[in-house]
Amino acid sequence: MKENRQKLPELTKRVQEIITDYAKGNITKFVSIINIDKPQKVNRLFHLDKRFNSYPTVSTDIIVAIGSHLPINMNWLLLGEGKKLKD
Repeated sequence: MKENRQKLPELTKRVQEIITDYAKGNITKFVSIINIDKPQKVNRLFHLDKRFNSYPTVSTDIIVAIGSHLPINMNWLLLGEGKKLKD
């Protein structure tokens, strides 16, 4: 049986890495750190949307919250370029 598996988008992989680093993989803890009120907004990033057969895009408010609350280099987060942490 052939399984249709989509790869997690690179930006989402970097968000997942940040969640692991700052909240030991706990999404509820992570959203409290970045001050997002709904864990579902982050949790859904890691689940394939069967309607479109793709993963949801990381929303702007999540990106802004990460940049506002954590010392993450935005070039690394958005483009995968440079160091993970701000200098």
